Amino acid sequence: MDNLTKRVRIAGVRFNPHPINSHTNKQARITGLETLVTQGLIVFSWRHQILLEQLRQFPLGKHDDGPDALEMAIQAARYNPGSVVIV
Repeated sequence: MDNLTKRVRIAGVRFNPHPINSHTNKQARITGLETLVTQGLIVFSWRHQILLEQLRQFPLGKHDDGPDALEMAIQAARYNPGSVVIV
């Protein structure tokens, strides 16, 4: 059991995580977010500094975990309406 699941159970919250396995090219998936940002469907807060920096540096930056997690969260929300997506 991973740390998040343990902490949620200790807090007494019902939690049923579902893993996300991506089978498509990571760079293509992250690049696809540009349209959603341009259309105003994804809005960022100034508090997301690390994510914003990783997006600015993509695809040449050293890290892309934030943009990758964002893309997977968007997909999870898109294909599971009504679900809660935690990134």
